[in-house]
Amino acid sequence: MLFITDNEFERVVSRARNRDIAREYYRRDYVVNVSITTDNRGYYHISGKVMINGNIYLPRVLVNRDSKIVSTDCNCIYADEYTACGHIGALILKVQELSPNTFPYRYAVDLEKRAQEEKKSAMRQRLLWEQQMADFRRMEREKETIALTDYIKKQLENQFTPVDSTPVHLRLCADDWQFGITLKIGRNRDYMIKSIPNFVTQMQNNEYHAYGKTLSFVHNPDILDEPSKKIYQFILRYYHSHLATYNTLFINDDNVDAFWDLLEEIPQAMHPFARLEEELHPTVSVTKDKHDTILELETDLSPYYMGKKSLYSYSPATHSFTRYRFDKQGVSVELLNRFDTLQRLYVAHEQLENFTRYIISPTKKYIEYVGLEDKIKEETHLEIYADVDEDEYALINLMGTYEDGKHDILKEDVPHSLKADLIISFLEKYNPDDTSGPMRFDTHRDETIDMIHDGLKHLNKLTDVYVSDDLQAIGTKKSMNLSVGIKVSHNLLEMDLDSLDVPKEELADIIASHKKKKRYHRLKNGQLLYIDTHELDELGNMMDQYHILPKDISEDGTIDLNLNRAYQMDLAAQGFKHIQVNREESFKDVLDHLKNYSHQNHELNERYAPILRDYQKEGFQWLSTMNDLHFGGILADDMGLGKTIQIMSLLESNEHHFSIIICPASLILNWLDEFNKFSSHLKVTCVMGSAKERKEIIKNYKQFDVMITSYDYIRKDYEEYKEIVFDFIVLDEAQYIKNQKTKNAIAVKSLEGKQRFALTGTPIENSLAELWSIFDFLNKDYLYNYRYFKSHYEAPIVKDHNEEVQSQLQKMISPFVLRRTKNEVLKDLPDKIENTVLVDFREDEKKLYLAHLAQANKLLQTLDGSKDRIQILAMLTKLRQICCEPRIVFDDVKHKSSKMEACLNIIQTYKDNNKKIIVFSSFKSLLNLLAEELDKSKTSYYMLTGDTDKADRKGLVDAYQNDDTTVFLISLKAGGTGLNLTAAEGVIHFDPWWNMSAQNQATDRAYRIGQKNKVFVYKLIMADSIEEKIQTLQAAKKDLADRFVEGNSGSITTMSGEEIMSLFSED
Repeated sequence: MLFITDNEFERVVSRARNRDIAREYYRRDYVVNVSITTDNRGYYHISGKVMINGNIYLPRVLVNRDSKIVSTDCNCIYADEYTACGHIGALILKVQELSPNTFPYRYAVDLEKRAQEEKKSAMRQRLLWEQQMADFRRMEREKETIALTDYIKKQLENQFTPVDSTPVHLRLCADDWQFGITLKIGRNRDYMIKSIPNFVTQMQNNEYHAYGKTLSFVHNPDILDEPSKKIYQFILRYYHSHLATYNTLFINDDNVDAFWDLLEEIPQAMHPFARLEEELHPTVSVTKDKHDTILELETDLSPYYMGKKSLYSYSPATHSFTRYRFDKQGVSVELLNRFDTLQRLYVAHEQLENFTRYIISPTKKYIEYVGLEDKIKEETHLEIYADVDEDEYALINLMGTYEDGKHDILKEDVPHSLKADLIISFLEKYNPDDTSGPMRFDTHRDETIDMIHDGLKHLNKLTDVYVSDDLQAIGTKKSMNLSVGIKVSHNLLEMDLDSLDVPKEELADIIASHKKKKRYHRLKNGQLLYIDTHELDELGNMMDQYHILPKDISEDGTIDLNLNRAYQMDLAAQGFKHIQVNREESFKDVLDHLKNYSHQNHELNERYAPILRDYQKEGFQWLSTMNDLHFGGILADDMGLGKTIQIMSLLESNEHHFSIIICPASLILNWLDEFNKFSSHLKVTCVMGSAKERKEIIKNYKQFDVMITSYDYIRKDYEEYKEIVFDFIVLDEAQYIKNQKTKNAIAVKSLEGKQRFALTGTPIENSLAELWSIFDFLNKDYLYNYRYFKSHYEAPIVKDHNEEVQSQLQKMISPFVLRRTKNEVLKDLPDKIENTVLVDFREDEKKLYLAHLAQANKLLQTLDGSKDRIQILAMLTKLRQICCEPRIVFDDVKHKSSKMEACLNIIQTYKDNNKKIIVFSSFKSLLNLLAEELDKSKTSYYMLTGDTDKADRKGLVDAYQNDDTTVFLISLKAGGTGLNLTAAEGVIHFDPWWNMSAQNQATDRAYRIGQKNKVFVYKLIMADSIEEKIQTLQAAKKDLADRFVEGNSGSITTMSGEEIMSLFSED
């Protein structure tokens, strides 16, 4: 029978460490295989397999029939002849556990099953560990809120605890062994503050704390009485440093000055210290060797505390705190401080004079120098003399009084004091031209003037300064007597600058110096003139504002400006407070024409007198006034107020002129029709047709009074007009040249004309650059070049929202813009009622819209809002089309949209009531679908798009005005301007346009002069869509033109990249 005893185990595994390892391997169940066989002697052959971290060990044991172990071996390196290894011991222990009684015997562990169990066990252990860590982290996170809750709870409880708000006081207590202070606090009874840091924390956090039965309060510096607040400030400044222990703050070099100052400020009853003042004269021995003068401190300074300018001592027994004062500059203490670091100080013989001047001289009164040979005899008094020589150089002499008389310190090599050195250094800051004595300063330099008037004044506080009258006269500060005369001469505006103080021919140079921020200007006669005056400030600001340069001033002191700047100059002159202004009659007459144009009496052609309304007659007077003054102007009346007939009345009332009217191609025949209807004698032709036909018409221009052409034709034909000078150039819908870089604008501006007018209801649609471009045509250079305009007006107004610059620009353009709205002048015009019709998506439409919105947002993440605008706008357009009518985007959609149905319902209502209605859309394909629906319902309609022949447009309009057709379908771009459709009483905007002014122009095809009925305007908007966001954005931005044409407030900008991106938001 096989039975291995514990004694046998310990005998074979003789080392205690190996036995411990064996037991650990056994406990961990590392023995995975045991095989026992017997031989013919009855011996047991035991072999095993021990697996540890993937490594396999093969121990073997031979046991006789008496269960005594005969031999062992293992494939590891730890088994030797003296002891068995841990693998063998583990195998023996496993055999003891198994206790086999039949042989051969086999034992094997299912390794795959064990691996799974170990994996599960490891997973359980990991999950347990993760849960423990999560609990730990949670508790750590919660600690702060628990602490905060406890703190607030405690504070709230304290608030309900009755406390005395009577001020408390602090008292300083002295340490009996060293120089330190402790604190007591109290009212009637004092309590020791056990922890200075805790006390400060309580004060900073407004914490409630009880010191005893009679003292508890919410800590705050305000509860301290006034002297105690000073103690607290001292504690607050120094407690956190190494100077403070738990309840004691020690005094040393760093805070000794502040502690002395504190004791001076608080009552003696609040501290036990006795403050004393005594003298101390430390001794310094002076010796020499071959190279240096050697200074050695003989006085022991270890008992003293070093402040900045004083030494201190302290006696714990008597609490005596003594101060020893030295020089006010702190030189003595600084010198003594050096001795605290070094045993000796060495001064090179060649440096001794400087060392004596700067160090020894200021300290001789306080430090006793033993062995010092005082050969340097300084001056006893200093005097400064300042004069000017014939070359206008300021001369400065520094005179010192010595035992043998006065000496010029700058000129003579004499010893002098530290004060003399400081004076010399101060004067050298003004950059003298010569320092050899006397100092010489060029009076043509601003620095010298500052030295004369400011520097010498400062030095007079240190010593006696004597300045000659001649020098004081240089650079005398005085105001400048400046006047401006304004008149009209040779059709130019002439500003005449004059001054009683300076010659006219030097004014330009003076103003140039002032522009360079100089304070003085040297006149040709040598006089130095102070030019930092209010008068020149006002003149300089005016010149800067209106881009006038000093070189524009002639030798006789005049500035010639274009007459169109008259109103500007008058505004500038009104702002002058220091400059005298003389407005001559010729100038006043121009201003009167500008301001009171309605009172002028220009003769109106008798044919127009009974036709024009009163406000149109005022428009004629304004146009005529602009013509008299040769000013270009913008007639910016609201759409539908008759700008065409007003300009015709001007042309008709001016005999013998040759004019050109440039308009959109679609309006050429409209203009011709208006001339045929109203003109009595003007010969009018249209420049249109083929290039050959147009060239022939232009060639025979002398046969006509008025030529009408389009922007497209001008762009192609402008070379043909090069030899022609027009009396009037009129732009209709002048916003067509709003982009200065287009060929349209370049071609139009190349025409030669004596007088220029622009007609537009929307001179500004998106940006101020459009306004500049129109003014560049009307009055070239009035708004300067575009680069200057952009930097000085557009950018400050748009980006910086500078209201002052905005006001300046408004005032600049106001004389040249005449704007009347329908509400102002047409009291008899019926109401315009605007309705926003919100249409809900059907379920299938909503899914389609949201799917493409999500797709667009996904693509947006890869795009740059500022660089990829074309691609982004394409996505916006597709979303708008889905809102309007999915059929114009997708071939597989068969039924009409919810918006189409809403539109058709409105049309049906007008049809049933025998009323007319116009439908505008920016999508031609949508109008085609709408036309199909109208055909189905047998609703009569006309359609006008960009494909409509220009010659047919007038016929369509006339037919609609006179027959019983219900609907006019119009493309917004093709028919948004120039049409008169007052027969309609309703307007539908099928899809919202980016530009609100373009929509308003379209609406005014019906809402204009001649309309007798109320006009209802319907804007169809899909709810919760990009259309609704566009409408919100329009309302927030308000039209740019309102700000500069109607005077209302609004924001100025085109749609930014950020605003475009916001349209894609899904909220």
